[in-house]
Amino acid sequence: MSRQFHFKYHANSPNRLGYNNKHVQDLLEKWGMKQHSYIKRFIYEEYFDNEKDENDFFLEFFNEENVRKEFKVKSDQNNWNELDGNIYDVIYEKVPCNITTLNFFDRLYDAGIIRQESGMIVKTLPIYLEENMSTSIMITDELRKLLLIIDSPHYNIFSIEDRNEFIFKIFKSICLGGDVCQFEDSIIEYFNV
Repeated sequence: MSRQFHFKYHANSPNRLGYNNKHVQDLLEKWGMKQHSYIKRFIYEEYFDNEKDENDFFLEFFNEENVRKEFKVKSDQNNWNELDGNIYDVIYEKVPCNITTLNFFDRLYDAGIIRQESGMIVKTLPIYLEENMSTSIMITDELRKLLLIIDSPHYNIFSIEDRNEFIFKIFKSICLGGDVCQFEDSIIEYFNV
């Protein structure tokens, strides 16, 4: 099969985004995310028809030599490894990227989850969330209640469509962090990252 797409790696993109600066890396470490995330940027210039090219696009992406050199996956032993062998099938989910500004999160202030004047996250009595998780999560503020508990009074300020947006998924991942996350008391650092 002849290749339809050609991908080029942009090595400086994480630096331009500020991802590699010391403050961001320190926060990712604090949130338990540093060892579990990285940013890589690839470009292509060919025409992409999202109605018929999706599967070929992903197969070619993951089999492209430039991608395989840079793209790493987590092993069962929690190590970063290169992709092993050729990829013959890809399962993917379309994630909408319609929201591109942090104004999307203004409703957190409007709902009283974040204090307008200080950006502080409103605290609550601790709740331990254990169902469907390998370890329990202690929820001590309104933001994590909104992110994790469907019965939360504020859960519906973000619709299902909102929660499927790429920016919401990134925000949720950063706020919840990894296994040894040290949460922020203010929303500001989450927004800055």
